[in-house]
Amino acid sequence: MTSAPRIDVSTSLREKASEPGSQELADLVKTIPSGVLFATTSDTGSAPAPDETWQLPGGTATVHYGTGHQGIQKPFLFADGFNHGPSNMPGLYAHLNASGFLDQARERGHDVILIGFDERHARIQKNAEAVQVAIMRAMAERLGDERMTVGGVSRGGIITRYALLKMEHQRMDHQTGTYISVDSPHNGAWIPLILQQLAYFFESLNPKAEPSQAALIRSDAAQQLLWARVPDSKYSGDVATASDLRREFVEELRRMGNFPRIPRLLGVANGTGDGIGRPLPPGEKAFDWQIGVASATSRFQPAKGSDPITWNVAPDAAVDNESPDRFQLDDFRCDTTNGTHGFVTEPLAAWILDRI
Repeated sequence: MTSAPRIDVSTSLREKASEPGSQELADLVKTIPSGVLFATTSDTGSAPAPDETWQLPGGTATVHYGTGHQGIQKPFLFADGFNHGPSNMPGLYAHLNASGFLDQARERGHDVILIGFDERHARIQKNAEAVQVAIMRAMAERLGDERMTVGGVSRGGIITRYALLKMEHQRMDHQTGTYISVDSPHNGAWIPLILQQLAYFFESLNPKAEPSQAALIRSDAAQQLLWARVPDSKYSGDVATASDLRREFVEELRRMGNFPRIPRLLGVANGTGDGIGRPLPPGEKAFDWQIGVASATSRFQPAKGSDPITWNVAPDAAVDNESPDRFQLDDFRCDTTNGTHGFVTEPLAAWILDRI
C-alpha cells in the first residue's frame, strides 16, 4: 500500500557546536536573503506623471490619458498584484510597461487607469472595494459610452474578477466589455512547502526583518491564494492543504458564479503551456545553505497538497493546444518562453492589444 505524501523536517546539533555568540549571529543575519521573494515585483522604476490621481477606499488610482485625449474616453483599468504594504504606483507602471505595453495601449487610444492598494497583503474582498469604486468613477467621468476593459496582474486579476462578479451578483452595471488577467492564479497559487518553511526559519534568525517573507506567507492574501501551506518551520506530517480562508473565499466565488458573465474573459500566462517542467526528482537537494554556525538543506517534495477547487486539468498538463471551452475563460494565450511571473512580454502585449 502506497503511503500518503509527507513533508519532514529534522534538526540536529553539529558536532562540538556551541551556542553562537553575538558577532556570529550578526554575521549570520547578513547572509539571509532580504526582501520579499513570493510576490509581484513592481516596486521600482519610473513612470510618466499621471493626468489624474484618485483616492480610493484602501487604495489609489493613477490615470494616464490615451494619446490626444483630454479626458477618459476608453477606460482600461488594471490592478496591482500581491506584495507587502502599499502599491508603488510609478513602479507598477514601469513593471507593466517594461515591453512598452502601457505606452502602446495609450497610443491606441486606451486611457490607462492603474489601481494600487494600501495593503497588498489584505483580503481580496477588501481590495476589491477599491476596484469597484474605481470602476464607478471611470464610468462617471468617461466621455461617451465606450465599454471598459478591467483586469489585473497576478492577484490583481483575482481581485478584479471578484469585483466584477460581485457587482453582477448585486445587479450593478459595471459596463465592462472585456476582462483580462495576466498570470493570475485562478486555480490557486503555489509556493513549495519547503520554501515556506525556510521563510519561517529565516524569520526566527532575524525576527526584526520588515517585511519578513514569513509574514507575507501568513497574510490573509496569501492564505486565500495558496492551495497548500504549512504554519511554521518545524511542521512534519502529511502534505498540507489550503487554509480556512481559502476555503471560504473559494466557496464565496462558487456561490456567486465563479467568474463574471457579462464581459469577455481573457487571460495570459508567463509559462509556455507545453506541460514540460524542469526535472526535479523527489528527494534531490533543492537548496543547501551553510554559513558559520547554521545550515539548512531542503529537498524536492514528492507531491503537492489538495485544494478546495477541483481542477479540470492537471497542473503539469499541456494546455497550449487546448480549446478555451475547456476552461472558464473565453480565450487565453501562453507565452513563447517560461518567464518571470507577472511580466508582460512583447508576445503577450501584442496578443492583449489585438483583443481589447
